[in-house]
Amino acid sequence: MATLTKEAFEALKAEHESKKNNPGLLQEGFETSKRAAQISKLQSTLQERDTKIASLTSELERAHARQAQLSARLEALEESSTERQAADEQTRSKWKSKQSQLHTELSSLQEEHESTTRRVV
Repeated sequence: MATLTKEAFEALKAEHESKKNNPGLLQEGFETSKRAAQISKLQSTLQERDTKIASLTSELERAHARQAQLSARLEALEESSTERQAADEQTRSKWKSKQSQLHTELSSLQEEHESTTRRVV
């Protein structure tokens, strides 16, 4: 606890004596003390709220950062998926073309075979 100088002690003692002799001042001092306690309590409550707000703000910032990461990852996956689909479609088209070509060759060979078989028979 802070130590009071003799002058400060005497001033406080004189103030106390004057309030003791004047009940209105004593009541005013009590009201002031009561208000000071309320202010202190409100300051404490505000500090707790400030701490909570800071915590929630930090949590919100982390959530936004995570959302940005996930959005970027989703975009990359969608791009990759689109590229794979295009490659698959290209491969499918290539195989259909090859299949058509082979089918044409087979038909040609079958016709040739039938023609040769008719000539032999």
